[in-house]
Amino acid sequence: MKRFPTLLSLAAVVLLSLPLIACRLLPTVVVTATPTAPPATPQAMVTEATALPPTKTSTPVPPAETPTQVPPTETPTPVPTETPVPPTPTATFTPTPLPPSPTPTPHIIIPTPIITIIPPPSPTPTPRIIVLPTPIIIPMPVTVFDFVSKANNAYWTSGAGNLPWLGSDTDNRGFARWVNNAILEDGSTATRVLETHPQWVANGFIQGAFTEVYSSGYVVQSSDRFVARVGLLQGANAGSVVFRVMIRPEGGPNVWIGSVSDTYDGSLKTMDIPLSPWAGKRADFILEVDAGPSSGQDWAVWVDARIVH
Repeated sequence: MKRFPTLLSLAAVVLLSLPLIACRLLPTVVVTATPTAPPATPQAMVTEATALPPTKTSTPVPPAETPTQVPPTETPTPVPTETPVPPTPTATFTPTPLPPSPTPTPHIIIPTPIITIIPPPSPTPTPRIIVLPTPIIIPMPVTVFDFVSKANNAYWTSGAGNLPWLGSDTDNRGFARWVNNAILEDGSTATRVLETHPQWVANGFIQGAFTEVYSSGYVVQSSDRFVARVGLLQGANAGSVVFRVMIRPEGGPNVWIGSVSDTYDGSLKTMDIPLSPWAGKRADFILEVDAGPSSGQDWAVWVDARIVH
């Protein structure tokens, strides 16, 4: 008898749980509200519960199944209904006939004449005869003997006697020497000149005997000439001299064949003496410089002295 109330309690719990279980298992049902009788009072519910016959055994309730989720129903997309288009009436085109083309008027093209001007023929030029003068061939003179370059072989003397070659410019007996790059009274420069200063006395002189001309076997030709350029060195303001040339032909006599005077006037003097009177003879020569009343600054030079033919 002690177990009876317990069974009743279990049965009541099961009965109360059934609606809940049914709600989980069954899908939700939309019920349209309908007027019903008023709900029973709690006393009636208790009375009904009390009137239930006793249950001896309880039936086990199977476990509730998980309800399957129903996918949501897709809302159908409304399909637009096409409005029928009334047919377009077809236009009928009737071509209008073109008027006939007029007959073209023919054009007459007259070509422009081409006038060609033919120049008159050029007159045939008269050939000119150009007479060229006959060239005159002037032979260049050939140096037979150079007195400047051979001055070291000459015999030099003055009123004081024999003089050495390349004498000192302080020797009052007079001196003969070469001067290189000499500046002359006209301002020009000569590569080498022969300076012959006379003895330092009034009317003094200096001379050189070029016997080498004779000993070399030279024979005077009819076209031979003695040529020279003479003057003073730059700065010889008081200089005043006379240049003289003597020929000593074989069998004599000795002859002064030419002379030229020079003062310090800024210009050189020239000598050009023909030797034709002694053609066919052997000879030698003497070059001499004479001082005037004073021998001061008589810096006489032979710039060039040669026998040419």
